[in-house]
Amino acid sequence: MKILVTAFEPFGGNDLNSSWEVASLLPDEIDNCLIVKELLPVNFMTAGKEFRALIEKHLPDVVVSLGQSRKFAGLSIERVALNLMDSAKPDNYGYMPQNEPIHADGDIAYMTTIPIRRLVDVCKQKDIPAQISNSAGTFVCNRVYYEALYFVAKKHFPTKTLFVHLPYITEQEKSPSMDKVVLAEGIAEIIKEIGNWQCETI
Repeated sequence: MKILVTAFEPFGGNDLNSSWEVASLLPDEIDNCLIVKELLPVNFMTAGKEFRALIEKHLPDVVVSLGQSRKFAGLSIERVALNLMDSAKPDNYGYMPQNEPIHADGDIAYMTTIPIRRLVDVCKQKDIPAQISNSAGTFVCNRVYYEALYFVAKKHFPTKTLFVHLPYITEQEKSPSMDKVVLAEGIAEIIKEIGNWQCETI
């Protein structure tokens, strides 16, 4: 099984992005799952195109996208992506959309088909804080998540998709934060459980 893990470059004047710092710690193989890691720009206009190109290049069985968020000191496993770009701050390339749809022919929202409550439970069993989130926001993280779910739906790809928001890591000296090693362990547990689930559905 091949799993594509994506993360973002630093943004908003930060030197680090917790998503990429954590992704970089993941091994190249987890429980017989091949892990491919790719960095995405914080760019409303190009992130979607680059993301689609990565899916077509790697043809992964599962995509696990990571992003940085201040909303929870743990893993926020996202259920839904909205067909909306709306931001009070510009991306890294100066673009600040206001109430713009991502795709005119797309549904208002798409939901992941991965059993996210099962993933939360696995993390909690390992004493790693995790929660289900019903909003990935309207910034570039949501843009990428929607792109993944839209692309899979429109192209009838068998790829399963998931987005996980991470807090800051301790090196960023911001709150809420967690040790990046613990966060990477949580993502590895999520990947293992997705692999188990995929094997059960075959």
